[in-house]
Amino acid sequence: TTKEDATLAQIAEERRAGFWAEQEPDLQAEWTLAAQAAQLMRRASEIESALKRSHTATELISAYTRDSDGWYDLDTLHRRMEKLASSLEFALADPPAEIEQLVTRARQRYSQVAGELAEAFLRAWKADGFGVSGFYRQSQIFETMVAPLCREHRTAYILVDALRFELAR
Repeated sequence: TTKEDATLAQIAEERRAGFWAEQEPDLQAEWTLAAQAAQLMRRASEIESALKRSHTATELISAYTRDSDGWYDLDTLHRRMEKLASSLEFALADPPAEIEQLVTRARQRYSQVAGELAEAFLRAWKADGFGVSGFYRQSQIFETMVAPLCREHRTAYILVDALRFELAR
């Protein structure tokens, strides 16, 4: 649950900053990974709870991309956790089973909630007639945003495309 994940995250953060973790870098890395996994699971639970109500495709896009508390941070937390897990597996000959179990649980929660979010979007997009209002298509960006500037000023246009919104952000 969200409360348990928040408690785990708090404990892991406290232990990560504790005396023994300061003395043992491997221990600090384990607590850092535990904290990251707990944060991921907490965020997954928050998003899962929000998905219980019906949303339009536009609402889902806005929830995912908003600056403050955007759901894209679920992907960021997952990417960071995977990077830490990979580093820890490389650094430690025998990572603790508890850490491996926690990371496995966090991976499962991420997959589950990311899948639920994708399904909710596809259902909403279909219900909205496969259209979304309030957003430009990539093919419209130059014409609507850049071309008017080119007529008035010297303009440089850089198009950055990414497989993940959170990376492009």
